[in-house]
Amino acid sequence: MMPVMQAICRLLQVAGIPCSACYMPACGASCRARSKRREDYSGYKRHRLHKLQVLCGDHGRIVGVSKSYPGSVHDQRIRNAEWCALQPLLKTTVFGDKTCAGAAGEGSVLQRPVKRNERRFKETPCAARIWNCMISTLRVRIEHVFARLKSFAILARTFALHWSRLACVIGALAVVYNTILEEKCEASM
Repeated sequence: MMPVMQAICRLLQVAGIPCSACYMPACGASCRARSKRREDYSGYKRHRLHKLQVLCGDHGRIVGVSKSYPGSVHDQRIRNAEWCALQPLLKTTVFGDKTCAGAAGEGSVLQRPVKRNERRFKETPCAARIWNCMISTLRVRIEHVFARLKSFAILARTFALHWSRLACVIGALAVVYNTILEEKCEASM
């Protein structure tokens, strides 16, 4: 395990949180503009995209992939819809971003950064900043996983297949990515 992850695990254990943690951001992929469907339009950089929920472990392994949603659907709605489907995988702590405020499971399994306008931040700003920095470090690692996933040719360009197959394709790419990751770990030992 890398030194940064070891330090994060130590801090999590001191806080009473199990070390094996997952992070669940929403990932988007541009899809063909086959029609002017309003729900595909996200507003972000004027793209037509589809989103899905990806559950990543602390070592960079992809643990779970949700079904595909249109780009106009908010990330929190995806989280709440997929919470029951991902429940068997959520035996550890799950970290999310600030959009997780009010999401299902918050406070028990789902942890998120502390916002500056919350009472918890105002009472202990130093501890809240350390907590936010820890979650930010995890998030950067997971965003790197997404960048590696999008380096595959099928996701590097506009997704050519029907949008309903996006989750299936990313699930298959996750298996390939996890295999490559395991081979790298075995080669380094």
